[in-house]
Amino acid sequence: MKLIKILFIIAAAMIINSCSQFIITPVNFAWPLESVFDIDSTGTVEEQRYAFTFNAVPLLEQESDSTKVISKTKLRIIRGEKGFYYITAENFKHVYIFSPGEGELLLKTKILLSEEGIHAPAFNQRAPFVQLLFGDEQSVFINSEGIVEETE
Repeated sequence: MKLIKILFIIAAAMIINSCSQFIITPVNFAWPLESVFDIDSTGTVEEQRYAFTFNAVPLLEQESDSTKVISKTKLRIIRGEKGFYYITAENFKHVYIFSPGEGELLLKTKILLSEEGIHAPAFNQRAPFVQLLFGDEQSVFINSEGIVEETE
């Protein structure tokens, strides 16, 4: 009987211990600089430095009815301090903000910047925000929720 109680206590302790979460904080996921990605003929974007690969065709389909210019599009991507990916490109109307999932990018926010499309986009880290420069000296500060501040 005593052995059963001891085994029960050990089993309960193991179960309780395995359910606890191990968390490391704070973590800053930010990429210091934006990356400019060429899209290959299959629609794949790959960054060796960050071991980052995804298919960009669904993103291009969101921005345009045609994916004929797949290999000519250069995606601009930066990762913010909280781990969100900010993505846009020349002539895109939006900035897409994705959170990482298990083998997927989950759309968090889609920010409309211009009905005509933006020109000369470039991302910068401006903690705690991401800055997007575009057009004729236009600039917005954004986070995972949307535009925080516009500057001209």
